[in-house]
Amino acid sequence: MNKTTFSSGMPSLACSTVWNDVVSKRFCATKRKRRPLRSVVLILLAVVPAGCGPSVSKDTKPPSRTSETAADRAALLEQPAVTPPAAPSDAAPPVGCPYDGDRDVWEVCFIQGNKVGHTRAQTRRVMVDGRELVELQWTARLKVVRFGQTAELGIDLTSRETTDGRLVDFTETRRLGPSPTRVEGRVEKDLLILTRTSEGKTVTENRPWSDRTGGFQSVEYSLAARPMKPGETRVIRALLPGAEQVTTRLEARSLEPTALLHGAHQLLRIDSTTWSGGAPPIEGTLWADARGEVLKNRVAVQEVFRADRAEALDESELGKIDLGLDTVVPVDRPISDPHHTRRIRYRISMADGDPARAVTMGVSQQVKPLGPHAAELTVLAVRPDRPKTLADPRADRPTLDDVNPNSLVESDDPTIRKMAAEATRGTTDAWSKAVVLERYVHEAVRDKTFSHAMASAAEVARTREGDCTEHAVLLAALARAADLPARVAVGLVYFDRGENPRHVFGYHMWTEIYVDDRWIPMDATLGLGGIGAAHLKLAHGSLKDANLLGSFLPVVNVLGRLKIEVLEVQ
Repeated sequence: MNKTTFSSGMPSLACSTVWNDVVSKRFCATKRKRRPLRSVVLILLAVVPAGCGPSVSKDTKPPSRTSETAADRAALLEQPAVTPPAAPSDAAPPVGCPYDGDRDVWEVCFIQGNKVGHTRAQTRRVMVDGRELVELQWTARLKVVRFGQTAELGIDLTSRETTDGRLVDFTETRRLGPSPTRVEGRVEKDLLILTRTSEGKTVTENRPWSDRTGGFQSVEYSLAARPMKPGETRVIRALLPGAEQVTTRLEARSLEPTALLHGAHQLLRIDSTTWSGGAPPIEGTLWADARGEVLKNRVAVQEVFRADRAEALDESELGKIDLGLDTVVPVDRPISDPHHTRRIRYRISMADGDPARAVTMGVSQQVKPLGPHAAELTVLAVRPDRPKTLADPRADRPTLDDVNPNSLVESDDPTIRKMAAEATRGTTDAWSKAVVLERYVHEAVRDKTFSHAMASAAEVARTREGDCTEHAVLLAALARAADLPARVAVGLVYFDRGENPRHVFGYHMWTEIYVDDRWIPMDATLGLGGIGAAHLKLAHGSLKDANLLGSFLPVVNVLGRLKIEVLEVQ
């Protein structure tokens, strides 16, 4: 078999991370652009900690339970339905690898024009038990700077599928925190059987599997096997790292001059929309040549270009962007005492998108569309007695995924269970437990470091270090160990960065704990007994591996595009 190396000098997806507080290192932030989403997994995890910044009041008492205002009650009644479009159901069958020889494809990842790493995809034909299979070896290496600290992230993936594109098995190793996580999967009829090993613990899970779902290179194989023509539409189901099944719709537009690493070429622009679970769809763009070879991708602030080996491995340009300092969202006015506010009205806008679909609604926030590119967002500080009544008490109830342990939220870990018991000793009601657990994590995570993308709760319990993501997963695990349903929220938080632009929102992760009849946002980076109205939520999730990417994808929709104005503060 002959070996072909494709090289045209272009960058690939990028990974953006934001965490804006080099002084006290307590919050988290990020930005946006578009490609197939494999590299986005790493990029998003690098971006989320941008709002981890400034010092806050050390008042440890839970905010007082004062009565709700008329404005609070009125806001609850204004909850227009903003339903994201459903994923299409007409996916084409998977296509087998269209290449006869071995392939070795390198790509370079950029964020806001700055190189942050590379990917490599090697494919070859192998014989296994007398049948020919296609083996893929895919690696991603990212080296990013957040608040002056370097974080190195990586994924190593090996998969095998039949010559007609049916997934057989795969092995994936993720390096996002202090310890690697290994995932093994195999397809047996209509099931994807997964085995995950992290921190010495192995868990097996079965998921439904459709014969319409392809492997990790389904998009690339489909385009190379039958290059798209302008005006054509195609729907593909594929697998992403983390064993997440996604649906992608491709819409071929027209040929256009496209800047690559070395000059510009006439390439076909293909807009993509990707659905993952119940999360809002993610839009992207890729550019392909006449053979169907994807030479450039863009997702949020990330761009990925085809390159040669030397360009991909060259690290001389790494470290020129600080994802914690360079990706915040400025606001027009300061917010006084932001984490003790009761209610804030914002105007949010996106020049090329609908912000009403980019945020989530619930007890803590409501959205009123103001047109195709603007919306009014009202955020409330939620407590067990505020608001007094809910629009629909049956809505957004906890699921089993919000109660059970998983590979990131190991609420069954012996250390986690011991910590939860110690922290809640002497407390009786759910709200008191939530408050003491939030404060416990605030004090337990002593080293506020930005060198990890996403450590598991058990890792954080052992190392006592991390940023907002580590605070959030540890608090979620402790809450579940204390019999409180818990999940994480991803969005933006306000802080004063001490330099221009001074008043900003940074991308952040916090925790939501279910108390009595509602989800109450809690932030262990603050430890104040609940939060005010200065956290803007984009999404929430249990962090179960099946919807891990879906928990973060909504961030992609606003990266580098969102504008925030403060209208009213109470």
